Amino acid sequence: MDSDIPITVRTLAGSPILELQVCPGWIISQIREKIFEIKGIPTSQQLLLFEATPLHDDHTAQSYGMLTGAVVHLMQVVPRIG
Repeated sequence: MDSDIPITVRTLAGSPILELQVCPGWIISQIREKIFEIKGIPTSQQLLLFEATPLHDDHTAQSYGMLTGAVVHLMQVVPRIG
């Protein structure tokens, strides 16, 4: 069983907004759900980046090489109406 690792979620400007404990085997959609639970940002409005790479829901944290202290950047994407 994988041990949880701490990651920091930051804005694109670099401001930390959240510290999370995640399991390396979690898929990205699980991380999005945690962000939603804590910050209230809908998962459909979250663009997550790790080392300038967009994160896809069906990949794991481990598959992106996230280790203890990893920084994930969050951009909130608000859908355009009309």
